[in-house]
Amino acid sequence: MNEIPTTEIRNNLIQSVIRETFGPTNDLSEEDQNEYLSSNLSPLDKYITGVLFPQNQKQIDDNSTFDLHEESVLNEFNEDELEDTSFELSGEQTKKKINGFQGDSHDEESITHLTNKFKQSSMGFSFRLKKLIEIKYKVSFAKYSKINDDDNPRKFNYKRVPFSYEDVVDLEKTNKIEIIENELELSFKIFKNRDNTFLISAYLVNKNTKKFDPNNPKSSKIKVNDCLFQVYLELSVNNENTFLQVDYLTSQLNDEEIKEQELLYRNKKRFSYGHGCATDWGENYKDKNRVSCNKIFSSFIPCYEIKPVEGRVNQFLDKNKEFKFSMEYLSSSKITQSDVIKLLNSLKEDYLHWINSLKDELKIIDKNYKIAAEKNIQKCEESLKRISKGISILESDSDAFNAFKISNRAMLIQQVHSSFINKSESKDNYDLNNKTVNKKVDDYKSDEKIGNWRPFQIAFFLMNIESIVDEESDDRDLVDLLWFPTGGGKTEAYLGIAAFTIALRRLRNSKNIGTTIFMRYTLRLLTSDQFIRITSMVLALEKIREEKFLNIELGDEISSGLWVGKSLTPNRNSEATSEYRQFNNTQEYIREIISKKKKKGNNNVNDFKPKSFSSNLGLDLCPSCGGDLDVLTEKNKVNQKTLKMKCSNIECYWSKKYLPVYTIDDEIYLNYPTFIVSTVDKFAQLSWHAVDDNTSKIKSANLFAIENEWDPPSLIIQDELHLISHQLGSVFAGFEIIIDLMCQRKGIKPKIIASTATIKGFKKQCKTLFDRDSQTFPCQGLDAGDSYFANENKNKDGRKYVGMMTSSSSYTAGQRDIVASLIQLLMPFKTKPLKENISQSSFNEQFPQFKNISKYATLVWYFNSTRELGQAQTLVTQDIVEQSKKIKVRYNKDFKFWRLYNFDNIKELSSNSDKEEIIKILKKLKIDDWKQDDFHRIDMLLTTCMISVGVDIGRLGLMLINGQPKNTSEYIQASSRVGRQHPGIVFTSYNSSKSRDRSHYEDFKGYHQSIYKYVEDTSSTPFTLQARERTLRSTIVTIAKLLCNFKEPDDINKKEKFNKLKHYIDQILERIKRIDKEEYDESKKDLNEWIDDWKTGQSNKFGTQNSRNLSTKTLCYSFGTTPHKNFHGIKAWPILSSMRDVDKETELKIQD
Repeated sequence: MNEIPTTEIRNNLIQSVIRETFGPTNDLSEEDQNEYLSSNLSPLDKYITGVLFPQNQKQIDDNSTFDLHEESVLNEFNEDELEDTSFELSGEQTKKKINGFQGDSHDEESITHLTNKFKQSSMGFSFRLKKLIEIKYKVSFAKYSKINDDDNPRKFNYKRVPFSYEDVVDLEKTNKIEIIENELELSFKIFKNRDNTFLISAYLVNKNTKKFDPNNPKSSKIKVNDCLFQVYLELSVNNENTFLQVDYLTSQLNDEEIKEQELLYRNKKRFSYGHGCATDWGENYKDKNRVSCNKIFSSFIPCYEIKPVEGRVNQFLDKNKEFKFSMEYLSSSKITQSDVIKLLNSLKEDYLHWINSLKDELKIIDKNYKIAAEKNIQKCEESLKRISKGISILESDSDAFNAFKISNRAMLIQQVHSSFINKSESKDNYDLNNKTVNKKVDDYKSDEKIGNWRPFQIAFFLMNIESIVDEESDDRDLVDLLWFPTGGGKTEAYLGIAAFTIALRRLRNSKNIGTTIFMRYTLRLLTSDQFIRITSMVLALEKIREEKFLNIELGDEISSGLWVGKSLTPNRNSEATSEYRQFNNTQEYIREIISKKKKKGNNNVNDFKPKSFSSNLGLDLCPSCGGDLDVLTEKNKVNQKTLKMKCSNIECYWSKKYLPVYTIDDEIYLNYPTFIVSTVDKFAQLSWHAVDDNTSKIKSANLFAIENEWDPPSLIIQDELHLISHQLGSVFAGFEIIIDLMCQRKGIKPKIIASTATIKGFKKQCKTLFDRDSQTFPCQGLDAGDSYFANENKNKDGRKYVGMMTSSSSYTAGQRDIVASLIQLLMPFKTKPLKENISQSSFNEQFPQFKNISKYATLVWYFNSTRELGQAQTLVTQDIVEQSKKIKVRYNKDFKFWRLYNFDNIKELSSNSDKEEIIKILKKLKIDDWKQDDFHRIDMLLTTCMISVGVDIGRLGLMLINGQPKNTSEYIQASSRVGRQHPGIVFTSYNSSKSRDRSHYEDFKGYHQSIYKYVEDTSSTPFTLQARERTLRSTIVTIAKLLCNFKEPDDINKKEKFNKLKHYIDQILERIKRIDKEEYDESKKDLNEWIDDWKTGQSNKFGTQNSRNLSTKTLCYSFGTTPHKNFHGIKAWPILSSMRDVDKETELKIQD
């Protein structure tokens, strides 16, 4: 049997799930259309969506109107556009006003309630027409009838009977069609808009009723024969009378970003909204600026494929000519400067031609979009200007040109080494010794897959050269935000700039060492996962320095540091060495036990595989070759015991010497690494740092070159900027004041680069966080998915989103059925485990149809909270197992193939997971050699928002999202974890009882086709009273200690030191005035009061984070705790120790 393509696997799985949960569709064979179900499998139990149930017998008021949900739908159409007065029909309906559901409503529930209730009796959708005309309708559904079993008269089966009806309805004459008398009705609600168009809602209504007799409990049971299954409604018009879009322009809103979104998505029109179902429509592109529609139809399991946005490869002018910016070529000593400049200019010139094409298109664009279009073109021209300036600097500045060559060589080495690491992570027992990983710097080569810049990466690099080279450049104060879809290559873009910054600084002054770059993350998972990629580049630079590439001196050691909380790495050398001893003792104990069991003849015990302590130091693998790391105890500069790492692979360059990597806080302060990766939380700890008795200054001062001969950090990189928002953003902005002040000298600030895949309102957010203007790159053109540097690839498989909302069972039961279907219907595995330990190649030869199964074999089940995740644990261990067995019986009665279900292979990745467990899970997920009986296998991963950033595992291809996430940004980030290298599938299970879930389901296509349009604004309010009390006192204490050399609180009464502190406080107030003028006066008042409290508090010490065993009066105590009555006093300052403390309000103390 041949290998099955991933696209075919994906499509088969989707169709199988639809067949299992919805039932036969109209495009199936006659045999499937006329299916038989056994008596123990009622269609009401099997099919969880697409069912219209009988109505409850109940009288309602004839004046019933739209419920809240339907009103919210109408608001989407702009309620100002709807007539206040009712419109009257002509003909037989002329005396019935269209201000609610018309028909015999005295003996049935309101139509909207029938649609939105659990076990719905109605479904439909809303659309818009220019005038009331004849439209064609198509209705199909199925009923199930009991028939006797020929083999056993005592048993019966359910036979499916399909129905289909087509006809024409004239909306000017009637608004109700009896499809089947007293059983199925097609009804229309009609509203006239102020622009004289018509908003129409079409509904299919099950007219059957369920009579309830209080004296007969069985009367409440729903009869299968009264239900309609696999319901479908389609409306169409002729080409001259097309449907109108139902969403209006928001041109009346004076918001530049909203107008830009309207421009970019002007061809992504919405033609209908669903009611109790989703909708789809047939689109016709008459020209570039006009999209029309002549068919709308219902869908209970809607699908929408978001095509991948990829970096440009070919030139704009010559579509057949590929750009090739080889890192080997750009860094070669054999290539002249003029050749390099010529290659870079080819990109600039091609970009210019693209911009000129936009200007031509601008002449014919709709006037509603013209202003936004002109502004977008202007932004593109500004980017082109900066790219040109960067090229000019490389042509005229020899140091900049050499730094450019060095950075290209470093990135080439990093990419080659990263390929070793990727192979090591994706294969078990990968043989590293066969790889040459100890080449000379000059010997590294680019090929088709490795060592080439994408145009957007090299363009972003060139754009930022001036701001790195010229400290007085206007762009130095600009936050450059790199916006690119998840997995698009943002990391390489800013790593290239980082390598350039390090090389240039040392080329200009080889003694200008110290920390050059801070890179900050918000999540520990993201920090540790990215650190290995960053360190790979740093090791490449260090090797370049040692080999004196291009005969250039780059000063002392180039190193990396991981500055994070002790949940990831130890803070003290003493802690690290102690943990290391305990670790070795445990390893030796396990080795002895296994050895004793084997001596006793127990051959079932696996061989002992020693673990490396390196994961406790932030590195799982060698960043150069992917080999294991050895950890050794050594003495540091000040003769203290510390831990260092070497590669265990004898072929590796770093097996002969220690890695220049520092991850213990003590070592970071002692060695001030060149490139520091940190969490944002670490900066909140600065307030608590104490003075070092040996140097009489705070240890962390070295990181900011305070009282050192070298410069402070020159570049700050903030990854995943969208995460710095709301409460965290408010606290972050307060601490950013500290970083901004400590990293500047003589008015020169560090350059700031940020990146994200999802953000809106970035200008305001960057101003709030950094007190700087900002610019995104790549700048958008005139259409979504085309910014020259990034284009939507319509010819390539993208990520397919599938929506499901249960209507015939509870949400929990629906989850059970969906998960069981996804697990079992993928491609069942052989019943019996493979006994022999065969290689992956042998396994693929035996079962070639399974080779690509691994792309979808791990179901990533995403939850919006840990509480929801916990509730699913019972489903996983009980209900889903039973449902999975039922599916196996139905589809594979001979048990030739089916999916084994192993509870040991179900893992959780959330805030409940500890560091070691996270490392194990990520390592298992990366292994692509996925066999049925392999212990590496993970069948199901239960996870939360923790997976949304930093988990870059190409193998993953299947996700189920448990309800619509709280915001669109999270939805995009989470779902982007699957389908990175292969066509992905994202199922979203909506809860019908939640109005927000229902709204997203009913507008499934409209939402997904313009998903980035709906990303919410990020916001932060750092200077409100609540935020000030959390951050500003911490800011002042840090400044006093680090910048004003306060040794103890009483130094505030020393005039010289106080004046220096006052100078910084004035700068803080000016910053507040620029960012939030309304909070300036209150902030100034608070700061003055706090300083007075400090002066009069008579504190002897600043205090420590751990306030136990106090012996003297301290100025500070930990925020969220109760100050000690004898040592803190009422004027003591609460100081944050983590940005995660933002939710703490009060501490409850109960007294007798």
